[in-house]
Amino acid sequence: MSDRSARTMTIAAVTVFMLAVGAAAQSPPPVPAKVGAAAGTVEAGAKKITLLHAYVAGPIGEDDSLYQVVLTDAPIPDDAIGKELLHRGGQALLRAGKVNGIALTVDGTGFIRNIVPFIGELRGNQMMASAGRLTVFAAKEGHSTGQGMLTSAQTTKQGWSYAASWNAAVRPPAK
Repeated sequence: MSDRSARTMTIAAVTVFMLAVGAAAQSPPPVPAKVGAAAGTVEAGAKKITLLHAYVAGPIGEDDSLYQVVLTDAPIPDDAIGKELLHRGGQALLRAGKVNGIALTVDGTGFIRNIVPFIGELRGNQMMASAGRLTVFAAKEGHSTGQGMLTSAQTTKQGWSYAASWNAAVRPPAK
């Protein structure tokens, strides 16, 4: 083997290693063992929050089994959870900045119908529809787990990203 071939193979091996390390660093965290827990972060510009709490309502809708997932940095008071989980028109505490987080509407297959960040200046004013499939999603027997991520490049230049997972009880939708 020539020196040039050996050098090319070394560069290729280093490149593959760097890509593998980068991909591992961008993976969502493992699903938490504790029910009601979230793990991960949401970032917008220089602001980064850690997601600790998970809330899920569903199934929502007559034709589809949709689930409203809300992941937050602080707990939502028990008497406010139903309103925060409303499919359309909820998230009052998130919109007011009393808690930070992310809201996802997910179908039964784990496809994200829409995703909305609530961090910094992004208080529900940036939304992505048809945001792809979660890495992991399950909702059955009153329990939901999920895992997913979007990079800032994947949020269509809106300037935010997330990598998160959750383990939550599924609540009936508020009326």
